[in-house]
Amino acid sequence: MCARDDRGQFVIAKTFWAHGDIHAVKAEAISLLDAIQWLRAIGFNAVSIEMDCKPVVDSVISNPVPQTELGDILLACKQRLLVFFFFFFSNFGLSFISRQANHVVHSLRRVSYLFASHHTFDYIPPCIVVLLPLK
Repeated sequence: MCARDDRGQFVIAKTFWAHGDIHAVKAEAISLLDAIQWLRAIGFNAVSIEMDCKPVVDSVISNPVPQTELGDILLACKQRLLVFFFFFFSNFGLSFISRQANHVVHSLRRVSYLFASHHTFDYIPPCIVVLLPLK
């Protein structure tokens, strides 16, 4: 995950790490849940989350969620987003973007394998410097 300001400038980034063989959509849902909790913990009050996993975005935005373990994760995302939107975030958005437009996150994902657990970057990691707008 990479947090940027309204001009697209780097603010902070975090990689998430999951053990085991997890289905891609479930991994994306878990990542969204972790991201929501992390954004709240660091106190952001204006958030626009972009994801390249259309099934997760559609499930969180629409009303019905499947009655499965994945559905439980999606419901938790939806509930936390609603709570954070109404009580903490003054400006919030969740949207789908194409995988091709999500180079920053995919570069961070590749780097995440170099760390034994979650890692937070307070600086721009070299792997994404060329992908971010210049100041």
